[in-house]
Amino acid sequence: MTTRTTLNEQPPPLPDITRRAVLDALARRVAWLRPSGLLTATDLDAWDRLLDPADEQWLGHRDDLHPLSARSVHIGVRP
Repeated sequence: MTTRTTLNEQPPPLPDITRRAVLDALARRVAWLRPSGLLTATDLDAWDRLLDPADEQWLGHRDDLHPLSARSVHIGVRP
C-alpha cells in the first residue's frame, strides 16, 4: 500500500473571501459538534464568541488566521 498526502496551506494575511470561508468552515464544524455532547457548555460559549462578528473576540479580527489542511489518499494493490 502507498499513501500520498497533500498539504494545503495559505499563509496570512488572507483575502476577505478566504477569511470568510475559514470562519464558515469552523462554524459548520461547531454546529455539527454542538448536539454531540463532545463540547462542554464552556467550550460552546467560547466558540460562540469566537464566531460572532459582533464580539470583540471574533476570529475575523485576527490577522494571523489561516487555513491548514492535509488530505491523505491510501492506494492499495490486490495481490
